[in-house]
Amino acid sequence: MRILISSDIHSNILACEELAKIYKHEKCDLHITMGDAIDLGPWPNETLEFIKQENLIHLKGNHEEYNCSIGLGPELKKNIGKSEFEHYRWTKEQIGNANIKYIEELPYKYHMETGTYNLYFQHFFLENGIISEYDVFKKGINQLDFDHTFGIEPGKNNLIFFGHLHKEFKEEKVSTYISVGSAGCEGKYSKGKLADIIEIDKNTYKIKTIGLNWDTKMVINEIEGRKMPDRESIKEYFFNQTPAST
Repeated sequence: MRILISSDIHSNILACEELAKIYKHEKCDLHITMGDAIDLGPWPNETLEFIKQENLIHLKGNHEEYNCSIGLGPELKKNIGKSEFEHYRWTKEQIGNANIKYIEELPYKYHMETGTYNLYFQHFFLENGIISEYDVFKKGINQLDFDHTFGIEPGKNNLIFFGHLHKEFKEEKVSTYISVGSAGCEGKYSKGKLADIIEIDKNTYKIKTIGLNWDTKMVINEIEGRKMPDRESIKEYFFNQTPAST
C-alpha cells in the first residue's frame, strides 16, 4: 500500500496541483492531508474546493479551527495583532458558509491498520479538545514527551504522522513520530515544500520524502494582487521574502 501524506497546504492551490500530480505519478492508493489547508496563502476557497473534489482524507488543524465555530484559542486571542486578526476574517469571508460548514465537520484524527502496523494521523496533539496552542516556532519541541502528549498507547508498531511544525522531524520512542513538513509554505517558519509517501506491506515500511515544485513568486504575486491582510508578515515568515527584497 502506498499512502501520500501531506500537511499545512495553507491556501496554496499550486501545492494542491503538485500533490495531485505526485499522487498519480507515484501510483498511490490513498492521500491523507493533516490539516491547516487554509490561511496564510491567497487561495483559501479554491484550495478547499480542490481538496473536496480529490476525495482525499482531510483532517482538522488549528487553522481550520480558527475559521469555524471553535474560533481562535485563548492564547492567540491574547497575543494576536490587528492585521493577523484581519487576515483570519478575510479567509472566512473568502471560503463562505458552505466551506465553513465543511471544515466544521472535519475529524481531528484518522487511524488505520495495515499489515502489522498501526498508522495514526493528526495535525498535532490536542488539549482540552482542540489543537494545542503550544508554540512550536518559539519553544521548539525537544522538551515534549511525545508518548504522553499525543495520548496514543505506546507500541513498537505505531507510526504516528503529524504536521504543524512546517519541517521534517522524526522521533523514535516506543512509538515512532513523523512530521511531514509543509506542502504549501517555505521560509523562516517553513523548511521545505514537502510531503511524504509511505510504502507499507505486512512487516516492513519505507518512507520517501517528496519535494514539491511550485513557484513561490506566483504565490507572492497573488498575495499582493488580492491585497491580502497581514501580507508583509506572511510573505516574510511563510514564503521566504524578507522586507529588504520587497
